[in-house]
Amino acid sequence: MPEEALNFWRNNLKKMVKTDQWNQIAKNNGWNKAFMEPDEFSDFLKNANEDYKGILSDIGMLAE
Repeated sequence: MPEEALNFWRNNLKKMVKTDQWNQIAKNNGWNKAFMEPDEFSDFLKNANEDYKGILSDIGMLAE
């Protein structure tokens, strides 16, 4: 995706999660209202993948 498009979405999503309307939608759906910048989100995904890898390994479902 071009950098201009990434910046568009990043900036607009960052604004969106600060609105009252988003807060109400998140509350109604039980969603986490967190917004992460790209590097932070990348780290989050890496950690989540490692967590799931451990869980799948523990229950014998990890394909290696």
